[in-house]
Amino acid sequence: MSINSIILETAVKNFIPHIEHHDLKNVNWKELSEVNLLEELVLCLLSSSVKYEVAVSYIGYFTEAGFFKSWILNVPNQNELYSILNTPILVKSRYVRYRFPKQKSIQLYSLIVNVYGQGSSIKQILNKSNDPKFIRENLVEICSGIGNKQSSMFLRNIGFTNKLAILDTHLIDYLKAIQIIPSNFILNTNKKYILVEDKYLDYAVSNNFDMSYLDSAIWSIMKVYKKEFA
Repeated sequence: MSINSIILETAVKNFIPHIEHHDLKNVNWKELSEVNLLEELVLCLLSSSVKYEVAVSYIGYFTEAGFFKSWILNVPNQNELYSILNTPILVKSRYVRYRFPKQKSIQLYSLIVNVYGQGSSIKQILNKSNDPKFIRENLVEICSGIGNKQSSMFLRNIGFTNKLAILDTHLIDYLKAIQIIPSNFILNTNKKYILVEDKYLDYAVSNNFDMSYLDSAIWSIMKVYKKEFA
């Protein structure tokens, strides 16, 4: 292992207690309303390849306008969803337009139809099993635009599990740096996602880390490392 990788791993391990100390989340998905669950799922959909604060701003607008409550009861028109996403929104004192209004409006429409148009609900889907991988597969199948990463994030955010990895660029680069996966590894299939996730879980367990805290520590350290040294 190189000196840089040792420094990175040490920095991550030392940062985890800081995250644990400041963690105030204690979310139980069974206590969340259907509206809350839909908000979280749509946030994961809209934040894919888009700045998180932009997605959060749109979610806030949807909530304030009562769209989530409405969509649960009545499937909206796809053109209506496109019009909403194509409207600029205020983010940090300036108006920003969502990057992919057409694509995401199609995916959002599909999500709503596949869940509520079939007489089901997100909570019913979650109640199917205690196995997080099984539920993730269900969400990926049902929700267009929601892949393993986004569905893992959703299940983490609602407190369903902390045993699924959110494999973003920072985490993949970290695992390459500490030689858990090859430097030329490309994450481009579901099979590879599961393979890396299992390796990452083994790493977390062997070091007695909560994977959600480890994720956050890696993200924070790698962001600084890339900015200063990459």
